[in-house]
Amino acid sequence: MNKKLFLAALLLVSSTTFAQNTSVSQIENRNKVSSEGFRVSLLRSDLDAQAKVELDGRTIKGDMIEIDRTMGVAIGYASLPIQQLGWTANLAYMELKAEDVKVKMARIDANLAYAFDSLINIKGGLNVSDLRVKNSDVNYKPAVGLQAGIGLQITKNFGLDLSYVNMRNTAEIPVGSKTADVTVTLDGPELALTGTF
Repeated sequence: MNKKLFLAALLLVSSTTFAQNTSVSQIENRNKVSSEGFRVSLLRSDLDAQAKVELDGRTIKGDMIEIDRTMGVAIGYASLPIQQLGWTANLAYMELKAEDVKVKMARIDANLAYAFDSLINIKGGLNVSDLRVKNSDVNYKPAVGLQAGIGLQITKNFGLDLSYVNMRNTAEIPVGSKTADVTVTLDGPELALTGTF
């Protein structure tokens, strides 16, 4: 009987010690990571649109349209260990409103990141975007763009990112018997409210 009681006490003590070690380990891991997990973001961008047209060896550059506002949502993943190299990746859907034109865009971006502490991180990387202009016959093709920004991780789950984004798309447009090569660039600041879970 005493042996059974002793074994039960031993099991109870060892399981309690294991649970305490696990919780200490989880706390230590939390202190080593600024943010990690799947991420959902609300995006607000202030973009300018420029076009570059190349035809017969000549190049014309200029503003394309005046964009009133850009809103979007994104899903992705963030791994931001403190004082180590981390990364983020996102898939975003955005709508641009400009005068009488409606533009829809999908964007994939990937970034290398560095968290100085649990609060502040920086990131930079490349993106590819797909541009669709309503009621337009022009078929835009994705080109490589870039972004860089700073993040503020307010709590474990919520943060703000302020980035400069540059997105590019190309198209070939027939002009009489010739073809003009067009490059459309959208760039400007972007604010993201992020939730990481």
